Amino acid sequence: MDSTCFRLHQLEAITNNFSEDQIVGRGGRGDVYKAVLNGEEIAVKRLHSMQGLDDKDFRNELRKLNKIRHKNIIRLIGYCHDTHKKCMEYEGELVLASIQERLLCFEYMQGGSLEK
Repeated sequence: MDSTCFRLHQLEAITNNFSEDQIVGRGGRGDVYKAVLNGEEIAVKRLHSMQGLDDKDFRNELRKLNKIRHKNIIRLIGYCHDTHKKCMEYEGELVLASIQERLLCFEYMQGGSLEK
């Protein structure tokens, strides 16, 4: 794959811990945050947890996004796939849950979304 594999803490740092102030878009599959990486503006799409989306599906999507090269399509520059444990309450009990984070990083489209 041509894109960079980022660590979750890197993307948390450049999005101000996924602050609401950084959100530039919301969709059915995730929220998009504006961030600055090495002096360049980028868009970080944090995918919602979705039933049925497994690691194989995510890798296939990455492969497809890496192959796309067109002047009118924003370029994928990186991704993050992280699984960590978090203590959570479930039915009155504390349980250790596995949290999966899947993020895609793209060039930032100047001038806002195509909807505007």
